[in-house]
Amino acid sequence: MDKSNHGDRGSNPSSSGAILKIRLENFMCHSNLEIEFGQWVNFITGQNGSGKSAVLTALCVAFGCRAKGTQRASTLKDFIKTGCSDALVHVQMNNEGDDAFKPHVYGDTLVIERRISYSTSSTVLKDSQGRKISNRKEELRELVEHYNIDVENPCVIMSQDKSREFLHSGNDKDKFKFFYKATLLQQVDDLLLGVDTKLKAASALMDELEETIKPVEKEISELLGKIKTYGKI
Repeated sequence: MDKSNHGDRGSNPSSSGAILKIRLENFMCHSNLEIEFGQWVNFITGQNGSGKSAVLTALCVAFGCRAKGTQRASTLKDFIKTGCSDALVHVQMNNEGDDAFKPHVYGDTLVIERRISYSTSSTVLKDSQGRKISNRKEELRELVEHYNIDVENPCVIMSQDKSREFLHSGNDKDKFKFFYKATLLQQVDDLLLGVDTKLKAASALMDELEETIKPVEKEISELLGKIKTYGKI
């Protein structure tokens, strides 16, 4: 398996959020693989079975994609190389520029490490010095949303199975689903549904609180009436 890129890293710095390097340990068919990416378009070439798709799958896993979402496995432990006890995906990203993600915390680069074992999996975010910053899923989600990385969007990553399914599908409904998700309309719809659910919950809570306040308001009104009566004595 070989990697080539159009342009070198020396001419201009990669844009914020660009992937600088990926390292795989015991992940799928790779025992120890490290690839450094250039700032322009990168090509990974190789014979069938050399592990090209495994690199793409590893990126999906690092960015929080579910195992089933990769269409390569049903659980994360299936990505561990046969005969090994755990696997590691290490992704280094550029974090310079105006669109940097918490540069005061992470510095000019950041690292995502996803470690997978047969019993559990964990994700750690590190700064440019290799220091652990967070292991919270919310932090990774915030990072992914900040850089608008959607590895489950078919226009971002098109697997062989997905492309074959799309090209041979004569069902207009399935094609519309593809369009709906690829154009982020599905994501917007999900966000609107989430907002609607929260609004309904907030409205129900407000009604409940108003009912709780009514006896208190009545008591206050009675006390004010007594105060006025006593004031006239």
